Amino acid sequence: MDIRPPKKSAMPQDKPQPAITPLPDAKVEPQQNTDSFADEIDAMAQDAQPKQPTAQSPTPEEPEPIIPKAPGTQNPMQNVTQPEEIPANEDALTLDDLDPEQTQKGFFHLPPWNPKGIPAWIKNNKLKAAAILVVLLLILGGVGYALFGNSSTEQSIKQEPEQDEVVVEEPEITTVASPLTGVQVEPEIAERPVIGAMINNSTEARPQSGLGQADIVFEAIAEGGITRYLALFQSEFPKFLGPVRSLRPYYLDWGLGFDASIAHVGGSPQAQQDAKTYLGSKDLDQINLGTTAFTRESFRNAPHNVYTNVNTLFDVLKSRNIKTGDFTPMSRVDSTPQPESEQDTQAQDPEAPSVSTPVQTTEKSATAIDITFSSKSYNPRYEYDASANRYRRFLGGEPHLDREDNKQYRADVVVVMKARFTVSSSAGHNNVGTTEGGAVSIFQNGIVHEGSWSKASKSAPIVFKDSTGKEILLHPGKTWISVIPANKSVTYK
Repeated sequence: MDIRPPKKSAMPQDKPQPAITPLPDAKVEPQQNTDSFADEIDAMAQDAQPKQPTAQSPTPEEPEPIIPKAPGTQNPMQNVTQPEEIPANEDALTLDDLDPEQTQKGFFHLPPWNPKGIPAWIKNNKLKAAAILVVLLLILGGVGYALFGNSSTEQSIKQEPEQDEVVVEEPEITTVASPLTGVQVEPEIAERPVIGAMINNSTEARPQSGLGQADIVFEAIAEGGITRYLALFQSEFPKFLGPVRSLRPYYLDWGLGFDASIAHVGGSPQAQQDAKTYLGSKDLDQINLGTTAFTRESFRNAPHNVYTNVNTLFDVLKSRNIKTGDFTPMSRVDSTPQPESEQDTQAQDPEAPSVSTPVQTTEKSATAIDITFSSKSYNPRYEYDASANRYRRFLGGEPHLDREDNKQYRADVVVVMKARFTVSSSAGHNNVGTTEGGAVSIFQNGIVHEGSWSKASKSAPIVFKDSTGKEILLHPGKTWISVIPANKSVTYK
C-alpha cells in the first residue's frame, strides 16, 4: 500500500500553455523554486526507497520519480543543485518505516526508532543531524549547570562569611609608653616637655594642691629637717599647683635627668647659679616671670602662698620654642599591650615567660613602709592596698590629702634612696651626693627589692640594680622617690 501523501497533479504535457505577455519595460524574472518543505521531505523519502527494476514506463496517474542528476547539474524547473544519488541499501530508511503524519510535522522531528536506518538518515541529512546534536548539547549543558553549577555557586556564597570569620585582625596600637611613668598614653602627651616645680612641705603649706597629678615626685630635706618636693609633670598638667618654694642644687640635678624645666621662687646661691648654667631658657623662676605664670593667694601667708598653673608654664616654654624634651627614661616593665596571638600562647602555656614581666631577685613581702627623715611631722608612711596594687601615703600620722579634691596621695612605686648629706653653708643648706650612688629599697606589687642606685652625671638617668648586678625594672605608674641621709633608716613589714 502506498502511504505517500498525494502530490500535486502534473499539468498534461500536450496541453498548450497560455502565453504570458509582459508589461511594458518589465523584465521577466526566471522562475524561482516554490516547492514546499513537505515536497522536499517527500522527494528525499523517495530517494531513500530502494529502486525496483521495471520494464514498464510510469502511468500518467503515477509519474516517474525525478532521478537526481549528477552533482552541480541544474534542474531547469527548480534552479537548485541536486544531491548525489544514493545507492539502494537494504538497511536504508524506507517510506514504509515513516509515519505519514510525522513526515510533515517539522524540521527536528525524528522518525520512529530504527537503529539500522539511523546511519543512512544521518548521512542523507547532515545539516539536520548537526542541528539536533547542537540542541541536545545545549540542553544537557543547561541541565548540568542547573544541577551542579548553581549549587556550587550558592555553596561558595554561603562559605564567604566563614572565611571572613577566620580572618583575625590585630588591633592597631595607638598609644606609647610615657617616658616618666611607663603607662600607655597618647603620643602627643609623651612628646610634651617635662615640667618640674618645687613644692613646699612645711606644716604651714599643707595640704598641697595638684601634687597628686605628678608622674614622679622627689622628696628630700631642704633645711632643718623640713622636707621639700620636686614634682615632675607630663601626663597631667594641674591648673592649680603649689605652694611653690625655692630651689636647691640637688633637686636641679634630679630634674636634669629628665630634661625638665623647673618652676621655683628663687633659691640658694648655688642653685641660682646652676639654674642659669644648666637650665637656661627652661628656668621658670617666679622672680623673673612674676604674675605671667604665678599668683599669690590670700588663703595662705607668705612665703607659703605662691601658686602656678602648669598649662601656663607650658605656654611660656612654647613661647621660648621649647615643645618637647630629650632624656633617657628610667627602666620600667613594658606596658605595651600584647597581641591576642601572644596572649593565646601564654594561656596555653602558663609557664611561658611573659615579655612584660621580668624576673626579679631578693624579693620580700612589704605591705607597710616607714621612712625616717627627721621628726614625725616629716616622716612618711605607706600602706599597700592589694585591691588597687598601690600604696597609700600618710604624713604626720594622717592620710596625706590634696587640697583640691581631698583625695589621698597614692603611689604605684615607692623608692627609698640613701645618699650622702652634708651642710654646705652657714644658712644650713645641704649638699647631697647626687652622682655618688648608694643603697636603694624599691617597693612595688607588695614586695621589696633591695639593691643599689647610680647616676653617671647630672643629666644621666638613675639606674637601679639588685645585688647580682641585674637591673631592677620599675612597675609602670606614679613613682614617689624619697632620698634620705645614709644614716637614716627605712623599715617595712
